[in-house]
Amino acid sequence: MTLNIQLMNNSEFDYWKRQYLNALEELEVATNHFDFCEQPYVGVAILELSRIERKVSQCLEMIRACQNT
Repeated sequence: MTLNIQLMNNSEFDYWKRQYLNALEELEVATNHFDFCEQPYVGVAILELSRIERKVSQCLEMIRACQNT
């Protein structure tokens, strides 16, 4: 039984690790958009940065939770 729980935790950890790496790529793209956007689009770029930063934080929280189980 313990082995099955450990395998499940590892697969969950791998899932969140992939999500985190994807979110980091999204953050890089959003940062680039923000750095080079025209003035009328700054607000949208900031909202996108905020959304992705929350996604990165959520992924990190889930990774930490997997490590604590």
